[in-house]
Amino acid sequence: MSFTPTQRRQLRARLNPDHVRSRVAEGQILSFLEGWHVIAEANRIFGFEGWDRETLASTCVYSKQIGDRYCAAYAARVRITVRAGERTIIREGSGAGEANVASPGQAHEVAAKAAETDATKRALMTFGNAFGLAPSLGSRDLPPPRPAPRRVERPRRAPGQRRQHRGTHGTGRHRHHDPRSGFRLLPQPHTAFPGARREVSQACR
Repeated sequence: MSFTPTQRRQLRARLNPDHVRSRVAEGQILSFLEGWHVIAEANRIFGFEGWDRETLASTCVYSKQIGDRYCAAYAARVRITVRAGERTIIREGSGAGEANVASPGQAHEVAAKAAETDATKRALMTFGNAFGLAPSLGSRDLPPPRPAPRRVERPRRAPGQRRQHRGTHGTGRHRHHDPRSGFRLLPQPHTAFPGARREVSQACR
């Protein structure tokens, strides 16, 4: 007997995009799941007593003081053991972590924890979408910056100058409303037709 139908459905379920985080590194957007969320998903799907985590190796690969800052980098390997009925499933993952902080002890602590968390996520990822096994996670190039919107400068009116309203599509005619016949277009005195006479209906007077 392996995983239960409920566990299989949870492992195959589509990853909720609300749980995906992103950060920018070297001109690329990296998508990832936070370590606490991955562990919480393992407890929810496998049960609190249904899985174990074992750190097989944790090695400091870089350590240096730069000015008043302390830098460290670690590489770790983690083994995940899941009990599925009578079966025992073992997966392993490797990860790395780094730190740049104000004290040497904190630098090693932060880097070692980051490497162990990264290795844990990589090992659990092989179980399904709930742990980040999805094509949407990974790195992608940053989109090109959008051009700034063009600002259209409108001519300012002189002091005391009244705003002139033009008619529809520059015809020099204003739109007047007649409650009985709807909108009507009436020629203005400055119409383009020489000698034209303005005619106003009785209803619009």
